[in-house]
Amino acid sequence: MKTKEEALCTMKGIEALLIALSQYTEKMEQGVQSDLFLGHTGAGVHRDDLLLWIDGKPAKEFGSQGQKKSLAAARSSGCASPGPC
Repeated sequence: MKTKEEALCTMKGIEALLIALSQYTEKMEQGVQSDLFLGHTGAGVHRDDLLLWIDGKPAKEFGSQGQKKSLAAARSSGCASPGPC
């Protein structure tokens, strides 16, 4: 059974994930016309548009290369929180 703190962290993570998904969807929808014109996508996971966090700080700015790789692997396996906790 999860502690109260773990449950709160999980809820914050779910909320952050829903917000990120909404923002990502909006960004993808905004770029459809330019993507069609240019013949390639200008936004998406291949562009490093996903924000990952380490101790409440964006991993892109504060994490080492190894930390970023480990965090990305943890996220893909479902073992990490999507947002700051």
